Amino acid sequence: MSTDLRERLADIADRSGGAPPPPDLWQRGVHRRRRTRVVQALAAAVVVGVVALVLPPPATTPDRPAPVDSRPRGPAIPDRLVTPPTRLDGTGGDPFGPLAVVAGAGRASGFLGTDTSNGWVGVSAATGEYRFLDLPSRVDPGAEVPFLHDEVVLSPDGRSVAYWLDHPDDPGRVGGWAAYDSVTGDAVEHRVRSDLGLAPGLLTWSKDDELVVGYGVVTERGGSGWSSTSAPLTIWDVTSPDDPRELPRSFIDASWIVPTRAGFAGFVDGDVVRWSRGRTQPDYQRPVTGQGDNASEGTISPAGDRLVMVEQLGTGMAERLLVGEIGPAGTTLEPLPLDVEVFDVVGWADDEHVVVRGVLGGSAAILSVDVRTGEHRLLVREERENWVGRPQYATDLWSQPTVSRPEPEAPPPWWLYGAGAAVLGLGVLGARRWRRAGA
Repeated sequence: MSTDLRERLADIADRSGGAPPPPDLWQRGVHRRRRTRVVQALAAAVVVGVVALVLPPPATTPDRPAPVDSRPRGPAIPDRLVTPPTRLDGTGGDPFGPLAVVAGAGRASGFLGTDTSNGWVGVSAATGEYRFLDLPSRVDPGAEVPFLHDEVVLSPDGRSVAYWLDHPDDPGRVGGWAAYDSVTGDAVEHRVRSDLGLAPGLLTWSKDDELVVGYGVVTERGGSGWSSTSAPLTIWDVTSPDDPRELPRSFIDASWIVPTRAGFAGFVDGDVVRWSRGRTQPDYQRPVTGQGDNASEGTISPAGDRLVMVEQLGTGMAERLLVGEIGPAGTTLEPLPLDVEVFDVVGWADDEHVVVRGVLGGSAAILSVDVRTGEHRLLVREERENWVGRPQYATDLWSQPTVSRPEPEAPPPWWLYGAGAAVLGLGVLGARRWRRAGA
C-alpha cells in the first residue's frame, strides 16, 4: 500500500470521530426483543380475558351438535315458558314482530341493574326470542288503584298488546288505555278526562283490532281508599281510536267477556249473554244453572253454543271444569271428568277443545281438554305458577302445534363491558411503563 493511500485512510478515520460500539450491544438487543415479546403476550392475554368476560359460553360443543328441530317453522307458541332473566333487552324502538306470549316478570332497574321492577316480557311467535316490552306511558307498576282484571292483554293474532295508560298528573294513577303494535312499535292511545284518574276494570280483546274496556271514574280519594262511578263497557276499535262505542247496558256487570265468531259473549249475573256485531241489542240472555256458588271464571266456545266454567272448591284451588250446552231455555252445567286440577281457562283450540291452565306433574301447565270426554293433552309447561302478571297467549295460535324454542340468555351487564375496557386499558398502560422503564 502506498504512503498516499495510508495517509488518506488515516484522514478518513480521524474525520469520522465515531466511538467504538459498546461491548454489550448484542446483549442489549436480545433483552429488548424479549421485552417486546412479553409486552405483546401480556396485551394478547388481556384481550383474551376481556373477550372471555364479555362473550357468553358456546351453546354446543363439536362432539354434541345442537339438535335439529324438524317441526314446521312459522308463528307458534313455545312448548315451554321459562322465567326470563331480569336483564333481557327491551323492545325500545326495535319491535320484533307478532308475539306468542306476554307475561309479567321482574325487570332489572337502577344504575347498576340491581333493583327490580314489574315489567312485561314478550315472546316472539316466529323465533321464541324473549324481550321486555317497552310500553309507552304504561301506568306505574305501583299504581294506587288495584287491578281487578288482567292489566296487560294480548290480541288473538299476537300483534297488539293492550294496557292501561298513566295519568298526566300522576304516573301512579290510570288515565286511559292504549294498544302497542308489536310490528311497527307504535302505540295508539285513548285518554279519558278525569281529575283523580280511572278505576281500571275489564280489558279484553273481542277480535284482533277491537278491545272491550270497562272502567270507573274515581270521584274521591282518601287515606283509607277511593270511590268511583261506573261507566258502560266500551268497544274500542284500534283503527278508529277516537270513536269508542258503548256496549248495551246488559253487559255492564259482566264478570268476563270472550270473543265468538259472530261477536262476543259474556257471563252477567248468572246469565249467558251473547251479542253479534251490527246489532244494538244482545242476541239472547239465558240463565245458567248447576254452576254452584264458587264458579266464576269461564269461557264460551267460538261457535257460541257451549259454556265452560271453572269451579272453585273449598280449598281455594280450582279443581274441575263444568260444561254445558247453551240451549233456548238456558244452560245446565255438569262436571267434566278430569284428573288434573285447573286454575283458569285460556282459550279454545277448536269448538270441542278448551285450553286451560292447571297442574300436571306438580308444575303449572297449559292443557287442551276435550269438552266431550275430559281427555287432556299437554301444550305448554310453565316454569312457575305465580307470575307478576299471568301469561297471556295469542289464542289464534292454539289451533297449531306448540314448538320447542331456545331458552332466553341475558346479555352481560353494561358495567362488565366497562370493567373489561378498564382492564384492557390498565394492562396496556402498565405494559408501556414497564417497557419504558427497561429501555
